[in-house]
Amino acid sequence: MLFERKLDPTTIAPKASTRYSVNFVGLVQHNGHDYLSCTDGRGLTMIRASMTESSGAILAGRLIPVEAVTAARKSAKSTNQASISCDDDGITVKDAGQKFQYAEGTFPDVSRVVPDLKTPQVRLRIDAKLLMKLAKALGSEQVELTFDGENEDGSIVANSPINITSCPGTKCCASALGSFAVLMPISKA
Repeated sequence: MLFERKLDPTTIAPKASTRYSVNFVGLVQHNGHDYLSCTDGRGLTMIRASMTESSGAILAGRLIPVEAVTAARKSAKSTNQASISCDDDGITVKDAGQKFQYAEGTFPDVSRVVPDLKTPQVRLRIDAKLLMKLAKALGSEQVELTFDGENEDGSIVANSPINITSCPGTKCCASALGSFAVLMPISKA
C-alpha cells in the first residue's frame, strides 16, 4: 500500500481508544477509492491510498496501529510515497525494518458521516491560520460559522459573508460573549 508521505491521517488520532474513537487507522473504501482513515469521534481524516488487490483484501476490516503509519512516513524521507506491506501475519514497514500486528476490532462505518458527492454541496475554503486568529481574537477555543444570504433553493449565496461567533459552553473569556468576527468574501483578482 502506498500513500502520500506528507499527508498524515494520524494527526487526529486520540491518545486512547474510547467508545467513540479508536486509536488506530482503518482502511476505508469510499466512492470507489481506498483511504487510510482515522477519527477521534469528532473529526475524521481520509487520506487517499493506493492498494494492490491482495493488500486490499488482507486489510479490509482490520485496524492498523498508528505507529505503523508513523514509521512508514518517517522512513520515506527521500521519496514522496510512504509504503506499508501487509500479509495475514501483520504489517511490515520495509524501509524501517519494523513489523506491526493488527489491532482487534473494526473501524467505524464512515459511510454514515462522509457526504455523498452526488448531492449538491456548499464548497467552503477557509484559511485555517486566519480562522485560528479569529478564534483567538474572540477568546474562544471553538467557533461557530453562520452563513448569511440564502437562495430560494436553500443554497448559500456566493460571496456572502460568514459570521463567526464563540460557541456557547466552550472555554472563552466572559468579555467575548456577544463578540463576533466576519470572514469577508474577498477574492483575488
